[in-house]
Amino acid sequence: MKHAAEEHLRASGADWTIVRATAFLELWIDVLTSTAARSGRPVVFGRGNNPINFVSVIDVAALVELAVTDPATRGRILEIGGPDHLTFNQLAAAIQAAAGRTGTPRHVPRLALRFMAGTVGHIKPELGRQARAALLMDGIDLTRDTAGIRQPAQAFRARPSAHACSQSTAPPR
Repeated sequence: MKHAAEEHLRASGADWTIVRATAFLELWIDVLTSTAARSGRPVVFGRGNNPINFVSVIDVAALVELAVTDPATRGRILEIGGPDHLTFNQLAAAIQAAAGRTGTPRHVPRLALRFMAGTVGHIKPELGRQARAALLMDGIDLTRDTAGIRQPAQAFRARPSAHACSQSTAPPR
């Protein structure tokens, strides 16, 4: 759907700038923190060993601001990602450490995700989509190769994941 929206925008004749971002770090910190609310242990969907490039929403917002205010970005696709890759297991461990907890994450096995996608997903399509997305995130390459990607502002430096994790010390909801 995103590709179709981008193509429609590019063909529209309007001035455009497209911002593409990797996985939003704060979103996943919130998801893992929320799932730790009862047991004190975050829930990781799948094995949790797949490296993923996470980017802070603060960095994405700064790039969007640049895209809106700098006419030199018109007609360009701006890509942004974080400076490092983390697995969900590593992200869960960082959240646990920031909150002063030591428990390891709980895991929803891939088999359970496949079952959920194929059965419950027919009754509640949103759960089926979530299960399929979890399977993909657990298995496909979600790292980001920064070689050859040049942002419009050289001073643009993405925040390390550890910074956002250290800010997540609020008690789980």
